Amino acid sequence: MANVSFSGMASGIDTDALIEATLDAKRSQRIKPLEDKISEAEDESSAINTLKDKLLSLKSELSKYNTLAGGAVKKEALSSDESVVSAVASNVANQGSYDITVTSLAKRGIFTVGRTFESASSIVDSSAVSGETFTIKVGTGVEQKELQVQIGATTTPADIVDYINANNIGCQASCINIGTSAEPAYTIMITSSQEGLSKGSLEVTTESGSENIKNLINNGTLTQAKNAVFSIAGLASNIQRESNGVADIIPGVSLNLNAIGTSVVTISNDLDNTESNVKDIIDAINDIFSFVSENNTVERQEDGDDVQNIFAALSKTTVDNNVVQSIKAVITSTKEANGTYVRIFADFGITTNPKLGTLDFDTDKFEEAFSKDPNAINSILTKFSDTLSSTGGTIEQFTRYNGLLDVVINNNTNQITDYNDRIGRYESMLAKEESQMRAMYARFEKLMSELQNSANSLTSLI
Repeated sequence: MANVSFSGMASGIDTDALIEATLDAKRSQRIKPLEDKISEAEDESSAINTLKDKLLSLKSELSKYNTLAGGAVKKEALSSDESVVSAVASNVANQGSYDITVTSLAKRGIFTVGRTFESASSIVDSSAVSGETFTIKVGTGVEQKELQVQIGATTTPADIVDYINANNIGCQASCINIGTSAEPAYTIMITSSQEGLSKGSLEVTTESGSENIKNLINNGTLTQAKNAVFSIAGLASNIQRESNGVADIIPGVSLNLNAIGTSVVTISNDLDNTESNVKDIIDAINDIFSFVSENNTVERQEDGDDVQNIFAALSKTTVDNNVVQSIKAVITSTKEANGTYVRIFADFGITTNPKLGTLDFDTDKFEEAFSKDPNAINSILTKFSDTLSSTGGTIEQFTRYNGLLDVVINNNTNQITDYNDRIGRYESMLAKEESQMRAMYARFEKLMSELQNSANSLTSLI
């Protein structure tokens, strides 16, 4: 049943407003502080989740330059003739030059049948009887796959093409018009899917008794698959590979053989890309430092005698400061004792800004240091990346499941649950108080009404 509102009909008192004011005052004393604490805890957890995302981004960036990735110094591969050989070098590649001579490119096998047809729907052999076949073998040894293609009295070139392609044995067939639109001449071409002998060689044979089918196969043209053959001066000659893409000869270098000929491939340190990567790392670190600084402020607000301290989202926790101090500690402790020109971060232009607390990067100093001692720079950056980004490393201590950041978030979640439970209990108490007040004021209004009626009766007797 809905509450009955009297609104002071007898007493002239606005009882609804009085009840609401009383309840609001109690809510302000008991519930509003808990709601403020919930808001603070939610803001803190949200900021910590953002910090976690930034740390994971830094970890991802650093993982490109750790030991597993080959180190921090980027390498570039330059070819004297990219039309013959092109190359790409990863961080693990060693500096040096390689004279490469290509004597043969890897190729796919191609077989073209020995007849042409007016259209793809022409009959191959109208006199063919059941059991007429030809056989396709793709590859050699354990890689070899085989398919028997049956030809009947109604089989067309298109039927043969569709059957070969549907069986997926490592080759594709197509029906091609090698004539003109006025005088079409369709032939069937079978091409192996891969280069090289073991997976790309073709063999097409028939034991058919039909002369038409014998001519179709036996008069066909085969261009056999080939392996790539090349030599590297001082390393090996007549190297054979199944593909023109070669990544297992020179450590960290992927070659692409493009044509027969000779080219010199030179591997060297890549200043521009390395400098760009270092900037990316510093930007990611500064993003974390700036975020922590911006969310650690305490702002004093004064309005006459009313003074309030406004706390930023991370100002009541220390875990964010621990993140910053941990990263700075790794920067300070990472050194290269054997460096000839570079031994610490400052030696190649990375220093801490005394006012902002972020990292500064002097590119001129970096470029000079890179020209004099790139190995030491690589060692320092690689160690730094390993310490921060490896499994169980500094960043993972904070970001892992139930790690240091999750501890704070979980604690906030538990506190929020507790605050909501307490708010629920207070609301139940206030609901009871409201019911009691409404009942009390209802009785009061009834009494006032009765008194007024008595007074009116006495007045009428006078």
